[in-house]
Amino acid sequence: MSSSRIFASKRPSIRPCVCGATAISPELPAYERFLQDLVRNRNLTRQAGFQQEQAALRPLPRLPLAPCREFRVSVSRFSTLQILGKRYSVPSRLIGTTVVVRVRAETVEVYVGTS
Repeated sequence: MSSSRIFASKRPSIRPCVCGATAISPELPAYERFLQDLVRNRNLTRQAGFQQEQAALRPLPRLPLAPCREFRVSVSRFSTLQILGKRYSVPSRLIGTTVVVRVRAETVEVYVGTS
């Protein structure tokens, strides 16, 4: 019966990298230098576009943007409510009820009751 052994080399294998580098040193400082060089080179290619965008940027508003707008509306006899020019349907049991509506960027939330 023959047995085969696999020996692991202590020397790092040199493999091509996806980013174009030929080898990555196993030492941490060398690897950190490699990463810094990679980031610097990629940032250089984007620097001209960033400078154009930066010239067009306006300052941030002084007050934070409101996360939502809140309205108190009454549900119509047709089981709908109208907010900001749009009409939304709600369950018919809410006809005549005053509800709180929170309009967010992508959702409209309707609350019934005190909370």
